[in-house]
Amino acid sequence: MIRPFLEALLLAAIASAMLQPVYKWLKRLFRGRSVVASICTILFLIVIILGPLATFLGIVVEQAVEVSQAAIPWVHRACPNRPSSVST
Repeated sequence: MIRPFLEALLLAAIASAMLQPVYKWLKRLFRGRSVVASICTILFLIVIILGPLATFLGIVVEQAVEVSQAAIPWVHRACPNRPSSVST
């Protein structure tokens, strides 16, 4: 029951440690404005994670559509006497 919480906590600690140099650089860039640096760091993390994830999911969906389109003729050949309730 506590394991998912600990996993999330560990991932947050790893992300925090990895992004601390980015945060410090942005804080210097924004002349000590920590709120702006924090927001930019969070946006950077979202782009780094969601960008590749969205690309990956788009590829998976495209492949799934291609496979289903290729499987339709095979299913029709394998099941020629399908019930009338199944549409083509």
